[in-house]
Amino acid sequence: MAAGDAEEALHNPGEKVPSMEHKKKIIGKSLDLIKYIDSNFDGSKLITDVSSS
Repeated sequence: MAAGDAEEALHNPGEKVPSMEHKKKIIGKSLDLIKYIDSNFDGSKLITDVSSS
């Protein structure tokens, strides 16, 4: 096991991809990750808000 593999296993124990760590928060499900990116980063949204239609 490479040195980075052990750290990655801590962040992604269920081997779900993708996963992301930001501000000491780990997100490991695709939809949750997209929502997190949309609400925490500037730029174009990755998904649209369908509830407002």
